[in-house]
Amino acid sequence: MNPINEWWPIQSTGLIFGIAGAAAGLLGGLYGTLCGLLVPRGKGKPIVYGMLAMIVVIGAASVMAGMIALLIGQPRHVFQWLLLVGGVMLVSTLPSGLMIPKWYRQAEQRRLEATELRKSY
Repeated sequence: MNPINEWWPIQSTGLIFGIAGAAAGLLGGLYGTLCGLLVPRGKGKPIVYGMLAMIVVIGAASVMAGMIALLIGQPRHVFQWLLLVGGVMLVSTLPSGLMIPKWYRQAEQRRLEATELRKSY
């Protein structure tokens, strides 16, 4: 089967997805750092949830673009990396995204217990 016009040539794939992978890694690292610093203190909900939403949207868009590329017959060097980068973004952030509300509740509970302890003295 003769592929449709390639979205980019195979020679550009390394550069495109080297940059995309590095950007995704930096974004994920920043997200993880912010979660580790802010969530246990019960602070920064808009920032943490905003970054989570941004990573999920970018990852889902990449996976959808990869699926479209696969379905319309783009060569492997096009769809494979779209699926990989998007999949890694989703798989690495969604589990923490499901746990963040619980961690915020725990931080709030610790704050309330500390307030009660201070009042008792």
